[in-house]
Amino acid sequence: MIKSSSFSSLPQSLSESFALRLSLLFPSRQSYSRARALFSVCLASLRPPTLRRAYLCLKASGDGGLEWEDFLHTYSVVASFLPVGEDGESVAFFHSSFREWLAGKRSCESNRYLMCIFFKKTLIL
Repeated sequence: MIKSSSFSSLPQSLSESFALRLSLLFPSRQSYSRARALFSVCLASLRPPTLRRAYLCLKASGDGGLEWEDFLHTYSVVASFLPVGEDGESVAFFHSSFREWLAGKRSCESNRYLMCIFFKKTLIL
């Protein structure tokens, strides 16, 4: 639960809620980098990838030093955004609004969490 001494810090929109949640999990751009890569792979996939496939895509993207254990740790941090599907293997965004928010163009807000899916697309197809 988010604690605050002021009600003015409560999110006023769904977009602000997503941004607040991510900013609490990732206080810096550096801390967000691996999660960003995982989100990018999931955004670029035509079908929800399995964890193994997402890991292999990230390794192929140039993060060759990424170990399976590190990947699983990154996934555990963002698992509430990418729950495992009913098949027990694939991961998908918990709601289409979050997916759209990550990929959307926002002119009035920070683009800190905005994704560019095109550079990952070639690794997945």
